[in-house]
Amino acid sequence: MRNVRLIACAIVMALTISAAAQTVAQSKTPRAARLYQEGLRPRENRRSYEATQKWREATKLDPNLALAWAMLSIVETSPDAAREAREKARDLIEHQPQGVVDDLLIRWIISRAETELMYSIQVANDLVSQHPDQKRILWTVGSWYGFQMHQYDRDVALQEAALKIDPNFAPALNELGFAYAHLQRFERAVGMIKRYAEQVPNEPNSEDSYGGSSASCRALRRVVGALP
Repeated sequence: MRNVRLIACAIVMALTISAAAQTVAQSKTPRAARLYQEGLRPRENRRSYEATQKWREATKLDPNLALAWAMLSIVETSPDAAREAREKARDLIEHQPQGVVDDLLIRWIISRAETELMYSIQVANDLVSQHPDQKRILWTVGSWYGFQMHQYDRDVALQEAALKIDPNFAPALNELGFAYAHLQRFERAVGMIKRYAEQVPNEPNSEDSYGGSSASCRALRRVVGALP
C-alpha cells in the first residue's frame, strides 16, 4: 500500500494546481482585463510561465486588478513574490471590493496559500453552492479537493458537474483522468484523458497527460495486482 500511495502522490503532483474561475476581471483598463483573461487558458494547460507573464503585465497596466494579483500568487515561483502578490490582493479587496464572486474567489486563493483549512473548505463550499452554473469554479474547487484534500470522490462529482455544463471542457476532462486513476477506475481514467487530448490536440500537455496518465494507471494496476 505504501507503493500505491507513492505512485498516487506522483500522479497528484503531475496535475496543475487549480487556477481561478473565469470571471470578468474588474478593470478600468481594457487591455489589463484582456491580459487577465488571456492568462487563464495557458494556466489551465500547465503553461504557468506564459500565464505569469500575462498577469504580471496586467498588474502593471492596472495595479488595482485584484484578481490578477491573486492569480500571480499561485504561479509565482519566488515565495517572496507570491507573498507580495497575496498581500496586494488582500489589501485591494479590503479597500476596493471587486465584486461578490471575485472577492470570494480571492479570499479562497489567499486562505489556501496560508493553510487556513477550515476557512478554505467553507469558502470552497460557498463558491460551489452560490455558483453551480460556472464550470471553472466547479473545476477549480474540485481539483483542490483532489490535490489538497485527497477527496477524489468529491473531485469527481464536481468535475462531472462541470462536464454537464460543457461536455468538452478540457480542464475537467484532464482532472477526471487523474481523479479516476486515484480511485482505481482505470478504464474511466484513460477514457477521460483520451477525450482531453482530442479537445486540445495542439497543446503540449495533451500528449503529456495521455502518456503520463496511462503509464501511471498501468503502474498502479501492477502494484495492486490487477495485472500480471
